[in-house]
Amino acid sequence: MRLPSFPLALAGLPLALAGLLLAPAGLAAPAANPLVPSGPCARFRALFPGADAPPATASACDAALHEACRAGQRRACTSLAAALLEGDGLPVDARRAEVLLDDGCQQGDGEACHRLAGREAFAPRRAALLDEGCAAAHGPACLAQALAAAPGTPLARAKLERACDLGDGEGCRRLAALPPAAPAPAPPRPQGRPRPPTRGALLERGCALGDGPSCTAAGVLQASGIDARGPELASTRFERACALGDDEGCARLGLALLRGGGIPRDERRGLALLQPRCEALGAGPCIDAARAWLGGPEAVVGPGSGPALLEAACGEGHLPSCLELGRRAQAGQGVPADGARAAALYGRACDGEVADGCAALGVLLRHGAGVPADPARAAALFRRACQGGSAEGCREAELLPE
Repeated sequence: MRLPSFPLALAGLPLALAGLLLAPAGLAAPAANPLVPSGPCARFRALFPGADAPPATASACDAALHEACRAGQRRACTSLAAALLEGDGLPVDARRAEVLLDDGCQQGDGEACHRLAGREAFAPRRAALLDEGCAAAHGPACLAQALAAAPGTPLARAKLERACDLGDGEGCRRLAALPPAAPAPAPPRPQGRPRPPTRGALLERGCALGDGPSCTAAGVLQASGIDARGPELASTRFERACALGDDEGCARLGLALLRGGGIPRDERRGLALLQPRCEALGAGPCIDAARAWLGGPEAVVGPGSGPALLEAACGEGHLPSCLELGRRAQAGQGVPADGARAAALYGRACDGEVADGCAALGVLLRHGAGVPADPARAAALFRRACQGGSAEGCREAELLPE
């Protein structure tokens, strides 16, 4: 079987314009790319489209990719390793995948080095592997080096610049988030030498490279009025961010569709985009949006909400949020365990006729959990809760002595 030479395809994209927002990231090996062909045979055909008589079964394609790897086709090493790690048409085999990644990295494939750096067994070599990956022009490896460096240092900035230049959208976004570098004493800039890209240009580049949060941040920048067509341009960025899976972009697109102004209003689509993703706007803006467009905080808060959103909703007088926040404070779930705070939150809910708040406060008072024990007041609260329709209150009330 003849294997055509495989061109190195990890060069950076040309500089375009694109967006910002510091989303979490780490050293973990890259997630499965939805654009990568699925299964070992699809991977083989993608790497070697001109191969004579390509193999037709998963096991034969596995063997052919392995043979190509041993013959020096480094991308074959990485592609087969990814299939083995992800169970993509082959049984998961982490140990064999690591051997293949090691081979690929030694042959100069930057993605192989980056993936290997994320494997626990290779933790002692992590820094060296990331260095090799970045040197081999793999942008995500440079980004990982930047994130491992002390924030704001020249090293972190240099690695972000390198990641962005190599086509890593998150690298552009994180570079845009840095304060401008302090000007260093230097000779005058040569005539015609390009100036460093602006924050907006970096965000636009990140967006063009497929980083959803970059598109969102670019849209926010456009909406701030830097361009007369701000609302229209912002909505196009939010649309792209949403298509790339960024929840904040979807929520901001929903708000844009509800408000109109530069784009046609579409209330039905706007509500559908905003409501399930409102929390991505941030706690305060989400509550404001819920009051303006969704009928109030109850449309966006619930047991699955984050503590910041519950805090904001409680502060705005949404008493069920106070009750839920109290439960988390009592259990130490997502917030520090604090019996006294839980009691105060339950008390606020109870005062607002949330019956389960009365029952929860009664339990704390009966046991003296975070507050002084007060059995008499606890009994009164259980009866009040039961009268208010709380099943927990009724159960506790039934256990009270006559």
